[in-house]
Amino acid sequence: MIGDWLAVFAFLAAGTITPGANTAVSTVLGVNYGVRGALPFILGVTLGFAAAYAVTAAGLAAVLNAHPALRVSLLLAGTAYMVWLAWKIANTRVLVQKEAHASIGVSAGLLNCLLNAKIWMLALTAIAQTPHNTPAWHAAVLAGFAFNGLITNLVWAWIGAQLREWLAVGARLAWFNRAMALALVGVALWLALKGWPA
Repeated sequence: MIGDWLAVFAFLAAGTITPGANTAVSTVLGVNYGVRGALPFILGVTLGFAAAYAVTAAGLAAVLNAHPALRVSLLLAGTAYMVWLAWKIANTRVLVQKEAHASIGVSAGLLNCLLNAKIWMLALTAIAQTPHNTPAWHAAVLAGFAFNGLITNLVWAWIGAQLREWLAVGARLAWFNRAMALALVGVALWLALKGWPA
């Protein structure tokens, strides 16, 4: 059973470390507010990872497959939310003091996760590939999913914080935030198209 869990954990690690909506926002928050300022958002993301897996394990996958309109609604809401976050990021042009609190906090991280098609696809795949359908197994995978979300977003926020001084010169921050916002819109549209029912 440990070998199976390690395989699922590795799959989730690969899925969460890759760039996406959560990691893009964590990076931008790291640049603009430092790792400490990004922590509320990252906590929300971690809770979102756990909630997405728990709801999926409880049967959401079957509901979404049975009701394509609900799936489309989730995709559209997620895409709209990510585009709104991108707009907010694109319009940030000044570095704030690291001690300042980001306006994108726990609820934004949670919502970003719950409206993020990539998170749901990871959870659905983990459920579909599960070799064990026991409460202990699902609790272990849920913990691994949340842990991966926490660690990978901390890493991306740290990377952003390391870029802070370089981005403080001239208009680099404005261009960086615009590029990250564009990437976030691209990810949102790609996920919406990929998740659209056939």
